[in-house]
Amino acid sequence: MYRYTKIFLLMFSILFSYDNYEEVFEPQCDMDFDGETDCSLFLSFASTNWKGKDYRGCVDQYKTAIYCGCINGEEEKMYRYMGRSFIELGKPDSASWAFNQGLKTNPNDEVLLEYAAWNAGKLNNIQEQLYFIERLLEINPENVRALERMNDTYKKNEMFEEQLRILEVWLNLDSENKKAISEKKIAYGKLGKDEIEIDKERWNGDKRNIQYGLDYAEGLIEKGNNELAIEVCNELMVYDDSNKRLLKVISNAYINSYQESQALQYLEKLGELDSKNVNTLLEIADLCMTIGEFKKGYNWVNKSIALKISTGKCYFQRAELLVALVEYNINDEVDFCDRLVYDLAWEDYNTSYDNGYLNAKVYINQLENFITTKGDWFLNAEKFSELSPSNKECSNLKGSDCYKWLNRKVISKR
Repeated sequence: MYRYTKIFLLMFSILFSYDNYEEVFEPQCDMDFDGETDCSLFLSFASTNWKGKDYRGCVDQYKTAIYCGCINGEEEKMYRYMGRSFIELGKPDSASWAFNQGLKTNPNDEVLLEYAAWNAGKLNNIQEQLYFIERLLEINPENVRALERMNDTYKKNEMFEEQLRILEVWLNLDSENKKAISEKKIAYGKLGKDEIEIDKERWNGDKRNIQYGLDYAEGLIEKGNNELAIEVCNELMVYDDSNKRLLKVISNAYINSYQESQALQYLEKLGELDSKNVNTLLEIADLCMTIGEFKKGYNWVNKSIALKISTGKCYFQRAELLVALVEYNINDEVDFCDRLVYDLAWEDYNTSYDNGYLNAKVYINQLENFITTKGDWFLNAEKFSELSPSNKECSNLKGSDCYKWLNRKVISKR
C-alpha cells in the first residue's frame, strides 16, 4: 500500500510542479524502485490525462517517457498526442516541435503531416504548411483532403495562379466536385478572367454530359446570352429531350428572349413529366396568361388545384387568370358578361383567403365593385337562377366566343 502511495505522490509532483512545460526537468524513471524504468506507467498516465483533457499532465508524462527512453515503438502516438496537447494549451510553437520530432522518426505518417500542416497554418508559416501538404500528396496523390487544404491555403494568400493549378489536379480526380468548380470560378474572377469559360471548357471536353452543358447554359443566361444558351440546350436535346432541368433551362432562355410561345412548348412538356409539382403547373398557367392562352392556362391551374397542395396559392392564381381574361377582352366598359367572370374570380379569391392565402383579402375588396349586383341580374338575366359566361347571350353581347370555354356557373343574386 505504501509503495503505491509513494508512486502517486511522486507522479503528482511531476504533474503539478512545473509551470513552464518546455523547461528541462529530470523526473524519476524508476517509480517503484525495482531497478526498471516504468515506461508502461508513464504512457498509461499520459493516455489517461489526454482522455481527461488534462493536457498539461499529458505533456509532462510524455516528456518523462522521452527522458526515460520509453519512445521505442510509441513514437507515432506519443508525438501526435503531445503535439495536440500543446495546441490545446495554446503553444503552437511547441506543437510544431512535437510534430517535427515525430516526422523525423516516421516521415510518411499522414496523420502527423496533417496535424503539422494545420498547425503551420495557425502559425501563418505558409511555406512550411505547403511543404507538409505537398508531402501528403507525394505519399497519396489522390488525397482530396490535402488538395482541398492546399487550395484553401493558396486562396487565403491570394496565390490564384497556384490555386488554379491545384484545382485542375482536384478536378481531374473528381470532375463534378461542386466546391472545386466553384473555387475555380472564383479564382478565374480574381484573375480578371471570365468564369463562364470554365463551364464552356468542361462541356466542350464532353459534349454528351448533360450536367456540364446545363451549367454552361445557365451561366450564359446569367450573362444575358440567351440565344447561345438556347443553342447549347438544343444540342443537349439530342441526348436527352426529357431531362427536367434541361426543359426548365431552355424555357427560361426563351422567356428571357421574349419568345414565350416557344418557352411554353418546353414548359408544358415539363408539366407532363413533373405533374405533381404545383409550382411547375402554376408557372405554366402564368405563362399562358401572359401570352393570352387563357383556356390552356385555366386547365393547367385546375390541375394544380386537383393536387390539393398549396390550395390557397392555386385558387389565387386562377382568380388572377380570370381577372386577366376580362381585361384582355373588355370593350369600352365592363358589361354583364365581364361581371360574371369577375364573380368567378371573386369566388376564387375568397377560397384562396379561406385556405390561408392572406394576400387575397386586398383583391377581394378591390373586386367587390365589379361583380354582379341584383340590378344586373334583373336587367340582364331575370329568367335565370344561374348562368355561366359561356352562354349564347354573352357571345352575342361580346361579339365573340372569348368566354365560350368558361362553363363555371354563377348563382343569381335576385
